Amino acid sequence: MPRLIARLYLAADQPLRAKLLACLVRPLSSLSLMAVAAGAFARLLLVGGSSGLTVAVEEAARFSGDQIFELARFVEQVSPEALQQFARLIAARPLGAAAFSASAAVLLLKALPGPPYSDASDPVGQTTC
Repeated sequence: MPRLIARLYLAADQPLRAKLLACLVRPLSSLSLMAVAAGAFARLLLVGGSSGLTVAVEEAARFSGDQIFELARFVEQVSPEALQQFARLIAARPLGAAAFSASAAVLLLKALPGPPYSDASDPVGQTTC
């Protein structure tokens, strides 16, 4: 799942990357941000304060796929709900590689624990990131 999240993140445009990154870092503490991916996300503390809730578009462009993979792997252990929000956010917005991203978003939503995602529900209304 973390590898899929990293690929989806890299396929997203810059504004969506910022929203996705905010979704991933929201449940993390200051110490967690400093520890994940050799401290790559500690900069978000300086930019966004201790909450890290908002991420500038320029900041989202700084992170590599490997760093996002490490972040997703950590978030998967700490807050699986954040990954569900990430998947809903992806499902609600088109990405550049439409066939890949649509398939990957569905796979991610099905792989995550919790209530299954159905086509009848509105993923846009469910996103909180």
